[in-house]
Amino acid sequence: MNLKPLDLEKLADEIIRVEYPAYEQATPLMKNVILRRKHAIKIILEQYLKSVLQGFTNDVENLSYRMTIVDIKNLIKKWFPDVV
Repeated sequence: MNLKPLDLEKLADEIIRVEYPAYEQATPLMKNVILRRKHAIKIILEQYLKSVLQGFTNDVENLSYRMTIVDIKNLIKKWFPDVV
């Protein structure tokens, strides 16, 4: 797996390509519709991630300063259950 920071624009592009693999070649009207969908997907992802990261951050702040790797892994499992 290639480790890299999250890029919501790129992720939204990959999601939209599932339905429209070559959307750059679409008619201008259709391309505009697709780009609006891509933007909506990006906004939804952004909202969900902000919520998850705020919850994760709140939990980290509520733990003691002696947080162990097990504590961190448990928080990751709690807030990112579909990823781990």
